[in-house]
Amino acid sequence: MLGQHVTSLLDCLSNEHKPIARQDSSTASDSTLDILRAMGVKLAIDDYGTRYSSLSYLRRIRSSTLKIDRSFVSAWSESHEENLLRTMVHLGHDMDMNVVAEGIETVEELNFLKDINCNCYQGYLSAKPMFKDDVALTSWFRSGNR
Repeated sequence: MLGQHVTSLLDCLSNEHKPIARQDSSTASDSTLDILRAMGVKLAIDDYGTRYSSLSYLRRIRSSTLKIDRSFVSAWSESHEENLLRTMVHLGHDMDMNVVAEGIETVEELNFLKDINCNCYQGYLSAKPMFKDDVALTSWFRSGNR
């Protein structure tokens, strides 16, 4: 019985990893990430496309989720230039990752992301940031539209 609960808990765990200043591939963080993966924790690369993220970082981290920074969605909203955002979604899929777009605020943004097969989104369109104790009280959470 305890094993079932641990397995269910691990299915829900995700570790968001933000790219930081240059790291060698032999760093302690790589070992820690390997241990977490072996335990069944899913890794997510947060804010992809900003700061120190790179293609080699994608390969090295072997994440299950790629979270595209909201700045790319905002740029699309202003220009409707879709090549970069579309390419980022395709890159994530080609690397067997679930792709999440951050900072979605309009139905137009959501519809475009659906058109380019982005898996998930987060942002004010679905819910504003809230404390964990408040999440279960929302109709959004109870309805299953997450």
